Amino acid sequence: AMVPNQSWDYQDFLRPWYDHIQAAGGWAALKTGFADYTPPYLYWLIVAATWGEALPPLLSIKLFAMATDFLLASYVYRLLRLPDFAPQLRARARIGFWATLFLPTVMINSALWGQCDGIYTTAIVAFVYNLCRHRYLRAYLCFGLAFAFKLQSVFLAPLLCIALLQRQSRPLGVALIPLTYLALMLPAWAMGRPLADLLLIYARQSGQYPRLSSDAPNLYEWIPDSLYWPILPLGVALTALAVVTVIWLVWRRGLPLMPQ
Repeated sequence: AMVPNQSWDYQDFLRPWYDHIQAAGGWAALKTGFADYTPPYLYWLIVAATWGEALPPLLSIKLFAMATDFLLASYVYRLLRLPDFAPQLRARARIGFWATLFLPTVMINSALWGQCDGIYTTAIVAFVYNLCRHRYLRAYLCFGLAFAFKLQSVFLAPLLCIALLQRQSRPLGVALIPLTYLALMLPAWAMGRPLADLLLIYARQSGQYPRLSSDAPNLYEWIPDSLYWPILPLGVALTALAVVTVIWLVWRRGLPLMPQ
């Protein structure tokens, strides 16, 4: 029921990217930075614009994100069955599966808006799940996958730091995160896009929207955007201090990543 909706993002970004890919002949579009997203999401748009061109563009663009919602719900199910997958937790896990699948934020993001936040969120939940199961290489691989899709995956970086401080995994395994990012950039690099351009995507994104809050319910909503540049370094410093404090407290008290 939500799929026919054409959001502002679809009209101004997703559909023009889709049309550009078709006009460029598919994978050849990757040689230029025609979109401000990282290539992994654009790979899907290329598949949608070439192999899925029999479908309506609106549906083919939204299809990947909607399908990923089911994978997201399945990882929530697995998390709720931890720590030992006891049979008595099965009902709770089923509720979590269906609740996740029909959360308004989940449905609206993919089916209504055609956005891809559920894709990197799925990889982040998979990271948490594998971390709790002490499958560290899989966890780092999932984190790298999430980071390759969206920068917001760094919100879970403090959890990664805690795992390293508790010496629950080898630090060298963290190299899988940047290696995964680089591996997912290779098709775009092979098509001719400069590697430096691919490595600086997030750096360019950080200065794209100089707003303290895009209608998010936080304290910055009370501060005018005209004070963006004076407030930005202060806000970053306070956030970094808060994150480091939380990491230190968890490490100092020896709190486990999950109930033993």
